[in-house]
Amino acid sequence: MLVSCSFPVRYAETDAQYVVYYANHVAWFELGYEALFAAAGRPLGHDRPTVLEATCRYRAPIRYGETVTVQSQPAQEEAGHLWIAHTLLVGEEVRATGTTLLADVGDLFSAMMPTDLERFEGWKQIAPHGRCEIVPLRVRYAESEPTRGVHFARFFDWLEVGRIAFLHRIGLDYARMEVIGSPFLIAQASCRYIAPVCFDEPLEIAVWAEKVRQRSFVLAYRIRHAEAKHTVALGRSAQTFIGQVRDQVRPVPIPEWARDLLLEAMG
Repeated sequence: MLVSCSFPVRYAETDAQYVVYYANHVAWFELGYEALFAAAGRPLGHDRPTVLEATCRYRAPIRYGETVTVQSQPAQEEAGHLWIAHTLLVGEEVRATGTTLLADVGDLFSAMMPTDLERFEGWKQIAPHGRCEIVPLRVRYAESEPTRGVHFARFFDWLEVGRIAFLHRIGLDYARMEVIGSPFLIAQASCRYIAPVCFDEPLEIAVWAEKVRQRSFVLAYRIRHAEAKHTVALGRSAQTFIGQVRDQVRPVPIPEWARDLLLEAMG
């Protein structure tokens, strides 16, 4: 079963680079699986499955005013949970792909459409190392949903909070990097949800550099309850440096000064 839903991009969904903010892609996955459940005769109200994991690979920017189509399909069952594959298109061009893993769905979808799944590989082995930035925050009311729990897409906002703080600490001021022509973009982001969290609870985000490649670097994240100290979620993001190559924006090597700072942070 493959379902589609389409909508225009709102101005509020774009960021300072004039493209859709990366967490909104993940929020749109929810529109896809809502349409999928409705087509299967089980429309979702407040009683909806828990999201255990979400991953998105960003293939090309989506801009204000473009019409996006979300295509979603059941892809694989795993111990009673369901992997759903999502594709975001503008026209016929694929702009992003990803997955959501929904808990305890049962056998609602008997026919699966096997596909290569975007997964959060190795999340169980994630642990802080090297220089680690700890960022405190408290859950805002705007980040909660009617259950009083935090909406799964909002965790990606928190990854950004931690990411910018970490980069500032090691000397990579992103605002300055944009000005001098050395920006990067998010190529892939994943979050594994371990425990629920609710409005007004205190959290702390740990962020560290996991890998440094020729054109990209990978950051890892651990979100913990600041008082109980249990892990709430784990995350990972891959950032790719971009620049003008023959009048087109392409991935480019990480500037040496930025690479040195990232490698030093890894320890």
